[in-house]
Amino acid sequence: MEKKKGRKGISVLLIEILLYAAFMSLYIYLGLRYMGEPMYRLFNNNLSLYSAAVILLILVQAVMLEFIVNFLIKSLGIFKTKE
Repeated sequence: MEKKKGRKGISVLLIEILLYAAFMSLYIYLGLRYMGEPMYRLFNNNLSLYSAAVILLILVQAVMLEFIVNFLIKSLGIFKTKE
């Protein structure tokens, strides 16, 4: 029984890593494509506002990634256990 839980835990971890990698790749591509130039201009013009914007983007990204990955894992039924 303990081996099954261990394997399930490892498989959940691997799925999460793959999902995070896919979403981060997409986020980096879209971020550079659509936000690169505006953020560069903001960095050169107003460093304080740039700092606040970057912190806000990091927080929003973290919350959205966590929400999406948890939603997908629960939708796929990975966390369902029979005890």
